[in-house]
Amino acid sequence: MPMKLKANHASIGNKVVTLKEDEPSVFDLLGACGVENVSSIRFGYPPSTLPITDANLETKLDDLGVQTGERIVLETGDSRGAVMSPPAAPTKPHLQIHKIPDDNSCLFHSVSYCIYRDLTWSASLRQIVSDVVVANPQEYTSAILDKPNREYSQWILRSDSWGGGIEISILAKRLATAIYVVDMDSLNVDKFLEAEFDKFILIMFNGIHYDAIEMSDGRTVFDKTGQDELIAESLAIASELKRTGHSFNTHVAKIKCNTCGDVFVGERAVSKHAESTGHTNFGQT
Repeated sequence: MPMKLKANHASIGNKVVTLKEDEPSVFDLLGACGVENVSSIRFGYPPSTLPITDANLETKLDDLGVQTGERIVLETGDSRGAVMSPPAAPTKPHLQIHKIPDDNSCLFHSVSYCIYRDLTWSASLRQIVSDVVVANPQEYTSAILDKPNREYSQWILRSDSWGGGIEISILAKRLATAIYVVDMDSLNVDKFLEAEFDKFILIMFNGIHYDAIEMSDGRTVFDKTGQDELIAESLAIASELKRTGHSFNTHVAKIKCNTCGDVFVGERAVSKHAESTGHTNFGQT
């Protein structure tokens, strides 16, 4: 039975491709899409990234867990970490995306990169969140955490546990730095603890994944001088990424567990299912 996939790339927009081979490979997929210089593909939920190498071209899509109906994002050589909004002049610093690994720790990696310029502090940031939660059981109740306080404090230490608004608020306070989350789908900026601190970091959220935002000269922590311009530039990047199919609306999009076939709406529902079953292979319906 032919496999139908939803391919996305800036040069073709959203395109449905049909693979008639019995066991289509990555090579067959790229041939059907007709996009040149593809450096990697993104697929699944949470998204996985496969670099395009000679060896990987022969990989069967079935072996990757790709099923008919899934959405595949094709990335060319300049799309990962690319500057989506070009600078006004060659010498003028400008904002750009710093890509973070798709490994369920992307929030902590993004904050770690912006604060420390590397990813090795991610586990320490998880520990900060755990310590704050367990030390404040009256504030962080099961109604807030969606699980008992002490259970949550151990759960968040796991590298496969996703972070969100609760964790961002805690980290912003402990790091004495406001955290501005640029939402790619809604094109809004959520400012965590903006009023409490004079400096801030910017991270991009596409609905299921966080990336760091940095200045081309290496700056990742900003003061409020020129804040409006920085926010406007980050929203321009978000708008371009959304236009080229990088956003994901978890409030309305349906996610299918490719292991058992159950369908969910929203990141929380998917996270609960993954935690209770151990299933990690998800895709868009």
